Amino acid sequence: MYAQLILLLTLGLPIAFIDVKTHRIPNHLLVSFLAGTLALRLVFDRSHFLHSLEVGVSALLFSAILFLITRRRIGMGDLKLISVLGFVLADYQRGVFAWFATLILGLVTALFYRKRTIPFAPALILGALLTI
Repeated sequence: MYAQLILLLTLGLPIAFIDVKTHRIPNHLLVSFLAGTLALRLVFDRSHFLHSLEVGVSALLFSAILFLITRRRIGMGDLKLISVLGFVLADYQRGVFAWFATLILGLVTALFYRKRTIPFAPALILGALLTI
C-alpha cells in the first residue's frame, strides 16, 4: 500500500499540475503510471495482482461508458487516468469512494474556475489519495 502511495505522489501529482497548467495529460506519464503500478503489484502484492487487473478493466469500461454519457465533456486524458487509478486502487469499494470524492472535488473546482473546461486530474488524484 505504501508503494502505491509513493507512486501516486511521484506520478500523480505531476499529472495534476500539468493538467492545471495545460489542460492535457501526457500519455507517457499515464503509461509510466500504469506500468509502475502493475510492476509494484507483481513485486510487492502478487496475491492482489489479478484483482488489480479486474478493477482496472472495470474502471476502463466505466470510463468508456462515461465518455458516451458525457458526450466528450470529459477529456480523454481524464478518462485514461480513471482507468489507471482503477489499477492503483485495486478495490471496488475504494474506487467508488474515490469516485464520489472526485465528484465533490470536481464540483468545487468548477465553482472556482467558472470556465467551460476545468482540469479534472487534480480532483481524481486527490480522490484517490483520500482512499489510500
